[in-house]
Amino acid sequence: MAQIRRALDLGRAQGDHAHAEFDYADVMGQVLYDRGRTAEALRHWERALELAAEQGRRTEQVERVRERLARA
Repeated sequence: MAQIRRALDLGRAQGDHAHAEFDYADVMGQVLYDRGRTAEALRHWERALELAAEQGRRTEQVERVRERLARA
């Protein structure tokens, strides 16, 4: 039973980390874009979309990142 709990905890931790990494890339992209650092912003948004694809995410937040990337 302890092994199952450890596996569940590990899965949750990895999921939380993946979501945090996506959020970081999204927010940093916006901050950099607002500061006129478009090339860096684009790299962050592209990374966010890579993470979304890896995670199978299809959310409004992912769509907003796609829209920002298309407009930049």
